Parts: sequence; structure tokens; C-alpha cells
Amino acid sequence: MCTFDSCDKVNGCQNIPLTCDDGNMCTDDYCDKHIGCMYYTVSCDDNDECTDDYCLSVLGCQHDLIDCSDSNECTQEECDPVTGCYIIPLECDDGLMCTDDLCLPDYGCSYVFKDCDDGDSCTDDTCDDYTGCVNSPIDCADDDWCTVDTCDSSIGCVNSPKTCNDNDACTIDQCDYESQACVFEPIDCDDYN
Repeated sequence: MCTFDSCDKVNGCQNIPLTCDDGNMCTDDYCDKHIGCMYYTVSCDDNDECTDDYCLSVLGCQHDLIDCSDSNECTQEECDPVTGCYIIPLECDDGLMCTDDLCLPDYGCSYVFKDCDDGDSCTDDTCDDYTGCVNSPIDCADDDWCTVDTCDSSIGCVNSPKTCNDNDACTIDQCDYESQACVFEPIDCDDYN
């Protein structure tokens, strides 16, 4: 079945092998002496889970890299030839203590400045990249000897007038900024009568 058999008057028997090539690169062509031409589909499996294997009749086996993208900006996609696609979460840590590091699926890494406000009007709220939030007490001193300088957590610095009362009804009590002392001046009780 695999030869064209004939007899030539000059050369005698002729046994020309049968050509079983079907012109299709996706078949394995051979001849069975009992059946004739056989065409088996070739296997294009390259045992690589990272390729899409198929066959084109003109070109033969094709092995296209598969797309492991999950359309998530917060993951890094990789492929292992044995197991296929796998996902690695994106690391967004910028190493700074003054940012809240997060990842948005449509955007990727996002770094939001940390809010260090402690709600206390008596502190100066700042941030150090290496230690984080710093809430330092504010200085309420107004350099006025005649005020009592304090701080209220709700409103901040309070500079209240200093009390110079000597509990003597016969003096005028006041605070003198220049001398930085309480001054008690006697009242003039002369009514010129």
C-alpha cells in the first residue's frame, strides 16, 4: 500500500514509494503497508505552562507566551514553567514614617502624608521621616512679666494679666512692665475740703 508498483519493459519492476505528505505542518505523515497513508495530529505541547501551544498548518507548532496580567496595579505577575501564572503583591513601603503607604488597584502605590494632629492646641505637631509624629509643647511665653502664661489644650496659649492685689484698700495696685514688679501706690484721700 505504500508503493506504486509497476513493470517497465526495459527496467523491470518499479516500486515507487508513495508520497504521503499532505502539506499540513500540523500532521505527522507516514505510510502503513497495510492501510496506506496515515495522518496523525502532531502534539505541540512544550510542557511549559507559560506558553499557549497551538499549530498552524503552514508554520507548524507555535508557542506564544501567555498573558498573566490580572489588571491590578497592586500586583506583579510572574510565570513559572511548571506551575504557570502566579501573583506577587506589590511592596509599597517607602521607608518613611511620615507617609501612610497603600496601594490602589487602578493606580498602584500611593503615599499619603500622615496626619500628626493630636487635637491638642498646646503642641506643635510635626513629623520626622525616621521616627514619625512629633508633638512638641509650644512656648507660650510672651516676655511680659505682667502676664501669667499658660496653655489651654482647646484654645492654645493664654496670657492672663498678673494679679498684684496687696489686699490694702488704701493702695492702687498695678503691675509695672519696665521694673518687672508689682507697684502699690498709696491713694490720695485728700478731698481738698
